[in-house]
Amino acid sequence: MTRGQVVGPVHVFYGKVGDKYYAVGDVSLKGKPITAQDGPHVWERGATDWEYEGDTGGDLCGKVPEALVKAWGKACS
Repeated sequence: MTRGQVVGPVHVFYGKVGDKYYAVGDVSLKGKPITAQDGPHVWERGATDWEYEGDTGGDLCGKVPEALVKAWGKACS
């Protein structure tokens, strides 16, 4: 896979809780609509580089603190 095959991230939300940063967004592969399922995806950053935490399966609160989800105007599933 190359960067040119990746669509996104789009619909991105970003914030910080304590000493950790969180980014949430949708990504998929061009021409493969099935890859747009199970998002949004989560990245987390502490004192080092951003790390991919995985997809949420639609439940942001499974990977992002609930207070941040609410600040984004979203709800927990």
